[in-house]
Amino acid sequence: MLTFNADHDLANFASQDRFRASVDGRSFHRQGWSTPLAAYQQLEGYRLPTIGEGQWVAPEPEGTFTYLEFHLDDIHYNVQDAK
Repeated sequence: MLTFNADHDLANFASQDRFRASVDGRSFHRQGWSTPLAAYQQLEGYRLPTIGEGQWVAPEPEGTFTYLEFHLDDIHYNVQDAK
């Protein structure tokens, strides 16, 4: 599911397509994850997300676990070398 803010920026991408092993490793069940984005800036002529997270969304009592945080300060593109 894609969620957008009032400025039409992507605010979150959530899905239920990851799998988690049971404690004994014999079965797997779907587990949610999301990528909330908190800020956008103009960088190199593009409006890009500059603060965000990657999160597992487990049922209670575990709840949400942030496994990735990112802060984008600068970016450079070299599309002339792209094939």
